[in-house]
Amino acid sequence: YLNFMGNEFGHPEWIDFPREGNGWSYHYCRRQWSLADNPNLRYGDLQAFDTAMIALLRKGQLLRKKPTFGRIHEDDKLLTYQKCKYVFAFNFHPTNSPTQCFIPTKDVGDYKVTLTTDDAAFGGFDRVDKEYTYIATMHGETPGFLCYLPARTAVVFEKVK
Repeated sequence: YLNFMGNEFGHPEWIDFPREGNGWSYHYCRRQWSLADNPNLRYGDLQAFDTAMIALLRKGQLLRKKPTFGRIHEDDKLLTYQKCKYVFAFNFHPTNSPTQCFIPTKDVGDYKVTLTTDDAAFGGFDRVDKEYTYIATMHGETPGFLCYLPARTAVVFEKVK
């Protein structure tokens, strides 16, 4: 939904759905899928991310599950939540990249990165280590782990044991 609402994928001009005011025209409501094939544009990166995101949603049947919110920090622009064995961490801050960002979990265990917007395959900078195992332990009364969460990225961690 964010890819569509943000008007970033396949809509280089604007979105205007058929309505009485535009004579019921479909001209500005179509996606231009050919943009993803142009190597001079970034639409191919976004299409690759969209494909990976939908695959993860299907694999984990995540649309059927309710989230458990972990952390919302308005000043740091951080949001985390968990669905089943997946923990989602979003850093919406334009410049702040915490190196010791606390990611709360429902329980202790080992977590691996299963999807990150910073992946080079999606046009990112590959700053998130996809091979590292994050170990969620008790931090006071809350289980969780510390990680590097670059600015303007999202990371999905999967509990592996």
